Amino acid sequence: MNDYSHLNIEVSKNFLYKIKNKLPLENLPKFYFLIRFLHKFKIIRKVSSKVSELESYRSDNVVATEEVINQTKEKFLNENNFKGNEFESGFGYDEFMEVKGVFHYYEQILNNFEPPHLTESKILYESIINKCSKVIENQNVKNFTNFGSYLSHTDSILAKKFKNTVFHCADRSRYTKKINEFIYENITNMNFIDGDIFNFLKNKFDNSLFFSARTALIMPKTFLDELYQSVYKANYKYIILFEQIGISHETYQSYEFSDTDKPSVAFRWGMYLHNYPGLLKKNGYEVKESKLIKTDHPHEDYRFLYIFAEKV
Repeated sequence: MNDYSHLNIEVSKNFLYKIKNKLPLENLPKFYFLIRFLHKFKIIRKVSSKVSELESYRSDNVVATEEVINQTKEKFLNENNFKGNEFESGFGYDEFMEVKGVFHYYEQILNNFEPPHLTESKILYESIINKCSKVIENQNVKNFTNFGSYLSHTDSILAKKFKNTVFHCADRSRYTKKINEFIYENITNMNFIDGDIFNFLKNKFDNSLFFSARTALIMPKTFLDELYQSVYKANYKYIILFEQIGISHETYQSYEFSDTDKPSVAFRWGMYLHNYPGLLKKNGYEVKESKLIKTDHPHEDYRFLYIFAEKV
């Protein structure tokens, strides 16, 4: 059994107070509560515009988090026989927001992540390239499949670096596929896929790597269980994931990871904190490396969980 105590996240009492009282997680403006009160009566509207923005973010977060806690989406999914990676399931973005997000990430890259584009992406991309490069090179990986590739930026860098590896970039949106094909059309060892990932996983991939980043946390546990079963049957030898974690807005605690199966809990918005080591172990993979990665994201608890697992 692995010890995952190094994955615990500690935050200040002030930040925990914000979570428990459903307050915005950013640094609050001076006299926030007074301005918030006056804003309700349409007083000092211009001064309170920032508070209005924070309030909108806060209320959306509360609604989406409660929906995850109540499992209403998963119930809807089961009743309608949807899979989590279908837009109709309600998990993740709708197709319009997904395409908008692709261009948002592309804009960040073009502006070299300079303000106002200072987000988690720069450090995340650097970490992905560093960790995946080592595995691809050391293990002579034949196929690299990115589940939920979104903008295939890191895939393109790795594809140029490892020309004997085929990079399969899978995303449910046909429009995301078209955008990536246009941007990266000159990289011959990249393959773009849209639609149902399970159809793609009916193929066999020897000595290959299955990857996800910023994707698994918006899928329900039942979906991930089925996904890792299919990955195992497709004969992938390695799994790497980079997924956001933080203090749960359901339990108000850092999630305790384990090699044994345990329930998922709400992180925030429409996001889950899953017990990835337990899910991987259940489906034939053993965690070989795990760590937390802190980025430029402004929230105190915000981390990326990195896991490297190998088929047993």
